[in-house]
Amino acid sequence: MYRNTSTPADDNGCGWFHLSPPRDVRPGHSGRTKARWVVLGAGFTGLAAARQLALKFPRDEIVLIEGQQVGFGASGRNSGFAIDLPHDIGAHDYIGDPATARMNLKLNHFAQSMIRTLVAQYGIDCQIRADGKYQAAVE
Repeated sequence: MYRNTSTPADDNGCGWFHLSPPRDVRPGHSGRTKARWVVLGAGFTGLAAARQLALKFPRDEIVLIEGQQVGFGASGRNSGFAIDLPHDIGAHDYIGDPATARMNLKLNHFAQSMIRTLVAQYGIDCQIRADGKYQAAVE
């Protein structure tokens, strides 16, 4: 059996992570586990994949593997922001194609709606606020 002895060397200066309330860290896995599904990484994509698998296959064992604390890695570095348009997504130097830009906007709005629904449904205390955004440019 392979035993991992190191984790990725991420920048540990993520202020958002360090300002968040302490997590109730579960003990690491030991022994052997047999599962139909294994998801590597508990970032946004890994958590979303594990959740969808659990919804579609509620009787299956799903193992979610994360080398660090959930929320610490790259997904945690967005500082908790989920905005609809990160930039002018129709600009030629970003996405370029207006149809693709509209699809991305629609997907982002859907994701924001899903986040609000899950926060309300499960009573998640995450200080979610719809504050809008400011954009500026310097040339």
